[in-house]
Amino acid sequence: MSEIVIKKKGIITTLKRENLIEIHETGDGVVFNFKHGLHLTYIDPHMPMTPKNIMKNAADSFNAKKIIFDLDNYTSPTSIDCT
Repeated sequence: MSEIVIKKKGIITTLKRENLIEIHETGDGVVFNFKHGLHLTYIDPHMPMTPKNIMKNAADSFNAKKIIFDLDNYTSPTSIDCT
């Protein structure tokens, strides 16, 4: 079973991968769009475009893997767990 994990400081959210529809970059952060109308908006006006693009590309490319989004880490915001 693949899943996504979203981490920010001490908060860790785990959801089934198939519930994620898309990640959308905004001018002041990112929006995670899920099924059933759930939207998780992360606002960080200092987040560069590169981490936003990495998160979006990972979500678009790795459908069958566990993806970990670390919103505290601009240099490596996404990791793939292949186990």
